[in-house]
Order: sequence, then C-alpha cells, then structure tokens
Amino acid sequence: MTAIADRVDGRARISLISPPQTGFRIDNYGMEAPIRHGSDEQLRVKDESGTPLALSFVRGMGAPQSELYFPLNDRTGAAYTMSIPEISVTYRDEVTVKLPTVTTEGLNKTFEIAGYPVTITKTERVKPCSLRIYTDLHAEERPDRMLYNLDVDRSSMAKLNERTGAVEYMEFEVDPDAKSVTVTFTRPTAVLRGPWAFTWSGSEIQP
Repeated sequence: MTAIADRVDGRARISLISPPQTGFRIDNYGMEAPIRHGSDEQLRVKDESGTPLALSFVRGMGAPQSELYFPLNDRTGAAYTMSIPEISVTYRDEVTVKLPTVTTEGLNKTFEIAGYPVTITKTERVKPCSLRIYTDLHAEERPDRMLYNLDVDRSSMAKLNERTGAVEYMEFEVDPDAKSVTVTFTRPTAVLRGPWAFTWSGSEIQP
C-alpha cells in the first residue's frame, strides 16, 4: 500500500492507496476502531517523542475508510510515524458443504476456503427448527494472517471468540424434518498482519 501525505490548514492529510487485487478486496485499515472483536490493534500516528496524536476522519462514500488527518507541529525536528498493525480483507471464494442437522459430537469436518482451513467441530440441534454449527477457524496457526469470519447463504447469527474475534459458532434455521442441510460458506474475511509503517518529517508534509 502507499500513503500519500499533504498539508491542509495546519493538519496532515493521509490518503491510503492500494492497487486492486484479483483474489480479495481490502475492507478495513483499522482506522477508527480495531478490526476484530476484543482486539486493541488499530492504526496509530505518533510524533518523534512517541506521543500518540489525535486522529480525525472524513468518511467517504465507499469502503474502506482510507483518509485521515492529524495535527502538525512546526517545531524543528518534528516527525511523524503512522503504524498499521493489520488490515482486513474479504476473499472472492465460496465452498458448499453438506452437514448433519442432528446433534453430532466430534464431527470434525474440515474444508478449505480461500486457502484457509475451516473445521466444523460439531453440530447441535438447539431447537426443532434451529441448527448450531461450531467452527474452528484455526485462528492462531499462522503469524502473518488469520481467518476470523465467514458468511453463509441464509440468515444466521454468530458467536465470536472474546480473545481472537473469530467465529466460534453459527446458528440458522433448518427444516424440522431434515436430516442434513447443504450450506454454502461465502465471504471469508481475514486479517493480514503487518505492521506497515510510514514516517514523514515535518518538512515533507506540504500543501
């Protein structure tokens, strides 16, 4: 990615630009809040003394949010470092899986989506018309990236892990008489980990 800096009325304006990717799109740079539930990793800017600077944003029409502002100081030796610890991306992939709609402990059915393994560890018939599927997204197996979310081809709800932010289980309606259901998993979403760092001196940020 590229970060372009210019000066606007005593503030730095930073515009993030990333070239289009064939396999995924960038959803979030972690500007206004951490990307994952329970995380404190997000974009930050510090001055040369290591003091965090207040950031402001002008929300655009499209995603991701890619423009931010921070105050500039005209003192000699002023410098600014922006750190992006991780970004969120959504892949253009989907996988269809047949699952039992009865409670099945130790199912451990594994498939791959967008290059990430996903294991359905068990299914649970929580109500006559409701199935819960427990997922292991192998969130902590790779240091450079982590799958943390999936959609399915139907209305559903999900429970997230408080520590990793990854989906722990999903729940959706099924036919009360069905013994199995075919589910298409879509929109696999992952964090790619940096950090990416950009540094400017005060003199480099000009109108």
